[in-house]
Amino acid sequence: MVNVLDAVMGSGKTTHVINLMNSNPQNKYIYVTPNLEECTRIDEACPLLKFQHPSNDKGTKLKDLQRLVELEQNIVSTHAMLINFTAETIGLLQNRNYHLILDEAIEACAEYPIKATDIKMLFDSNSVTIAEDGMTLVWQKERPEYQSKFYQEYKLIENGNLVLFDFNGSNNEKKVFIWEMTKELFESFSTVTILTYQFEGSFLRSYFDLKGIDYYIDTKTLNRGLKIGHLINVYEGDDLNAVGTHRMGLASKLSRDPLKCKEISNNIYNYVRNKIGVPAHEVLWTTFKDAKKYMKGKGFAKGYVVHNQKATNKYASRTTLAYALNLFMPVPIKRYLETRGVDVNEDMWSLNEMLQWIFRSCIRNNQPVHIYVPSYRMRGLLTQWIKEH
Repeated sequence: MVNVLDAVMGSGKTTHVINLMNSNPQNKYIYVTPNLEECTRIDEACPLLKFQHPSNDKGTKLKDLQRLVELEQNIVSTHAMLINFTAETIGLLQNRNYHLILDEAIEACAEYPIKATDIKMLFDSNSVTIAEDGMTLVWQKERPEYQSKFYQEYKLIENGNLVLFDFNGSNNEKKVFIWEMTKELFESFSTVTILTYQFEGSFLRSYFDLKGIDYYIDTKTLNRGLKIGHLINVYEGDDLNAVGTHRMGLASKLSRDPLKCKEISNNIYNYVRNKIGVPAHEVLWTTFKDAKKYMKGKGFAKGYVVHNQKATNKYASRTTLAYALNLFMPVPIKRYLETRGVDVNEDMWSLNEMLQWIFRSCIRNNQPVHIYVPSYRMRGLLTQWIKEH
């Protein structure tokens, strides 16, 4: 059974689950969080549970996690560890009655980074074929040598993590590999609890629908509608926002327009220094990684934090923000899910990603923040959410 504890950031989801685990020490837990910083927090908050951290002292972290599972220890680790679970890991978990706590919805599917020429090579050499469903990849040749060219692909195919998707839908013009978690991973736990906000807009919800995994969204245990919108002050001046008036403006190809990036950089400097008047150490800003080098500027450069940062309190003193991008779902994943009859909510997904980033700032401490959002689309999503919260 998957239970989704759905409430806005700052409503106490993690504290609630910590109390729940401490009240039920007879259970076995695997707690998964986005980063190592939170792993330490969970460990320290649950001393009686003696959470163990997988290490690579004597091999890989995954092997150490499997050792800890065999010893039936409580384990705390990161999202990166969970997505690397293999069929062997899942087999060890079965019948051991572990409870999975997943802090923040994980991306359960993603485009797998492989060159088109390598995909062609795999098929031309008859190393890989397609199952009758037209998507599932099947490895046909002998197991390749460890660290050989396609060893990683072999392991993922054997674990059921890779499928083929015809991106264009015709003439086999462009095929991509899609990595996805297996349904068996979630079925190997006695219960799964997910701590998140607006689960409906997540890739994980779409993935559950795709795989037929039942879930219950709990919006009553905690206050999903916590009224905090009044703490977010969005800059609405046309002088700085004229740079992003097009719905598709400031999207993923932003780095191809260095002049536009420079204009946004000047606007951020104007905003933080002249409009708000704060020193650099109070500023938090983001854009796409490949556009960062064109956009960073004096007075705010060191305040950059990646736009998909989650679950950290390191920036809780920052009062002035600049969210300089227009975020859309990765096109291959969106099409992959829609092609298979699964509904996606792109605007809610984009809003969720932006809110997660905003909540790295001092709003976590119930303090007001100022934010510059030059994208017309992203600013509209945020201001509508503020009206409702």
